[in-house]
Amino acid sequence: MSEGVQQSYSDMMVGVEYDRFLSSLMLYPNPVTTELMIRLGDEIAADVQDQISYEIQDLPGRIVARGFLPDHLNKIPVQHLQQGAYFLSISYKTTRITSYKFIKAE
Repeated sequence: MSEGVQQSYSDMMVGVEYDRFLSSLMLYPNPVTTELMIRLGDEIAADVQDQISYEIQDLPGRIVARGFLPDHLNKIPVQHLQQGAYFLSISYKTTRITSYKFIKAE
């Protein structure tokens, strides 16, 4: 694992078609201060990108941000979050694919 790059800690495999999707996901930097970068692999077809969403939860489970990941490289603003640990879930349509833990630093 590269320093500063968070690898998925929990994968909910929905099917074989997600193998390449999961292996191409990258979240960085970690810890983060202003913008969290989410990179989708180049093999992700453009016709499914608008169906990939994210949700950020704090440790008590409150949703603090959500949106879509329409590009291969997505910038998620996190400067409004308090310092601490958060979970980022990535979903395809309505199925959660994977989750990451990241740290928001000051």
